[in-house]
Amino acid sequence: MDVLQHSPKQVRFDILETQVCARDDLDFELRETIAQAFLAEFHDYAQQPLSDIFKSALTRLGAPAIRPLLTALHEQQHDAEADIFAECLGDIGA
Repeated sequence: MDVLQHSPKQVRFDILETQVCARDDLDFELRETIAQAFLAEFHDYAQQPLSDIFKSALTRLGAPAIRPLLTALHEQQHDAEADIFAECLGDIGA
């Protein structure tokens, strides 16, 4: 988790892009914590094409990302960002 919180943006982006954090063998709580860490740094990924990779990574985290996404959606004040969070939630539920 330190890598997600203290690494340069490019390292965090590489982690998102490879989707290594969405591995099925990671436990629920860890995947939820990863979702929280990604959402805390959302502003780094708001621009295209980074937002597509961000959405894909959160969606691949699956059910553990639901609570952090709902919290972020509730706290979000920008419609564009709220739309991204809602889209992730819809993709997880699909």
